[in-house]
Amino acid sequence: MNRFPGLGSRFADRLHDLGFWKDEGPDVGRFCREKGYRPQYVYAWLKDRVPGYDNLRRLAADLDVPIVWFVAGETGSDRPRVRAASTRHRRLRRRRSDRADTVAPLLAPHIDLGPLREATERIATLRADLEALLAAFPDPCMWIDERGAILDVHAAQDVAVLNQAAGRHVADLFTPGSASALQRAIGRSVRGNSAVTVECVARVSDGEPRTYEARIRPVAETRPRRGRKVLAVLRDVSQHKEAANQYRELAEGATNGLCVHIDYAITFANRAMARLVGAAAPAELLGQDIRDIFPDHRIPKNMSVGSHITVRPSVSSQLVRRDGKRIDVNVLARPVSWASRTGVLITIPPPAGSMTERVGQTPND
Repeated sequence: MNRFPGLGSRFADRLHDLGFWKDEGPDVGRFCREKGYRPQYVYAWLKDRVPGYDNLRRLAADLDVPIVWFVAGETGSDRPRVRAASTRHRRLRRRRSDRADTVAPLLAPHIDLGPLREATERIATLRADLEALLAAFPDPCMWIDERGAILDVHAAQDVAVLNQAAGRHVADLFTPGSASALQRAIGRSVRGNSAVTVECVARVSDGEPRTYEARIRPVAETRPRRGRKVLAVLRDVSQHKEAANQYRELAEGATNGLCVHIDYAITFANRAMARLVGAAAPAELLGQDIRDIFPDHRIPKNMSVGSHITVRPSVSSQLVRRDGKRIDVNVLARPVSWASRTGVLITIPPPAGSMTERVGQTPND
């Protein structure tokens, strides 16, 4: 709200004329109770603050004056009916009028309330659109400041862990490691003015913890002195995480040698594959070029979805172990989605009589 000289004095005069007067001053409390206004707004208007368009129109109706009266004063037939005033109030009103009348008549002809009305209607429309968008959005959203304080939350009713998060700190909502990772991600997002994705685990009083993928984006601030904030969209990946762990356990316990490569770099290998190659653990194979293990094979770099290639065994189709020994194997390659990319899954059945068929062997055997 902007200041307009003289508006407050006219407002006070009208409150006096309508009987909203107590102890030589406007009776703001009774006026707000009877008319339904917020006291902080009324005190601001008494200090020459211009009301918003909707409040201005409503206030004019409650005071029984035209809208232009607030800025132009009492004119002609629009002059409101004035009841008898006390001597002190008449002197106070005269002093206010002397100060304001030198400004208000000059400015009143140039005031156009049309842009104010259009701006108010546009803000109301944008707010309604935002509320409709959030209501239709399936994922919870949180507005968080740089220090990790949760400013506001939009969450589905069944996400009880998030519904009471507003006003709390991320450390109260997420596990210690997740909260630290989330705050670091917020810092990177704000400093780089870019989107950052991080995985975090929410605390749950009953049941298993909920795992979320937080996509963080900085919010443009009109008042940077108040600090930057980000919008974090939370996608519940608990079920995906559980399914991934189950599949990983199945893959780790399989007797077939399994590995996934993307552009020839190995990104996953199971224990059976490590035993075949002669590695101490599957982690030793991560990042290795798959062609070092199958130097004589036509291992595909990438594959289209739906394709299926079998490399038949031959004299030259061999797996090279780390000790230099070569093993004849059958190699099956097929496409697989891995780390949001399309990789190639290599499956190797254990050779007949090989060490992978013996139960209880260690990877170094």
